[in-house]
Amino acid sequence: MALFALGPHLGGLGLGLRGTTREEPALIGFTCLAFPLLAWAVCGPLLGIGGPWLAYLVLIAAMPTPQNLFVFAQCFDVGVDLSASLVIKTSLASLPLLPLWLHVVT
Repeated sequence: MALFALGPHLGGLGLGLRGTTREEPALIGFTCLAFPLLAWAVCGPLLGIGGPWLAYLVLIAAMPTPQNLFVFAQCFDVGVDLSASLVIKTSLASLPLLPLWLHVVT
């Protein structure tokens, strides 16, 4: 249902790079780069987790923003455009980054 709600919203809104706010690239960068790096740094050397478990943790941290963010934003009518944009853009950014993170951690 979340994808069905997201589709018409983006169809009427359109997805562009011009209307982005300053916080949007920062949130995308944190979600796709900083959060997996933080998970790798904390779970690896600090907690001593290694092998496939470390790879699992980093890949989970590198996953794109979930669609339920958009559903909650739409229910409470707060940041609907930003959440829709984050779901789509982090999904697109994670396509090349997920295999890269897998290669870095293994």
